[in-house]
Amino acid sequence: MNETDLLHAFRERAPHALPGLFVERRNILNVQTVHGFRARNGIIGQADSFAVYLGRHVEIETKAARGTMRDAQVAWRKRCVEGAGPLPPLCQHLVLRARKEEESSATVSRWIEELRGALHAC
Repeated sequence: MNETDLLHAFRERAPHALPGLFVERRNILNVQTVHGFRARNGIIGQADSFAVYLGRHVEIETKAARGTMRDAQVAWRKRCVEGAGPLPPLCQHLVLRARKEEESSATVSRWIEELRGALHAC
């Protein structure tokens, strides 16, 4: 599975493991329309998704086994962890990485446990 498929499986399974959990994917757009206009949505570097649980917020970036963080993603993570200007830091920023040769169901299960740990650390 690629990282998008893993994220979809994670979003489907995580609320069953943590009742009350809300996980949402961010849909980022940057496309040319048929009328010649550019349509954009989202912030460059923003995390792939986020989770909310009992008032706690965790930004979630997913990566394939060989995936790396781009500079804009590192900057977003820093902004979340340290805060930006008058904004306080968010609860957590979690980078969930697939492992080479790991079964997709094992990856999703491990990601759920990593999220559980991050939520309890808030």
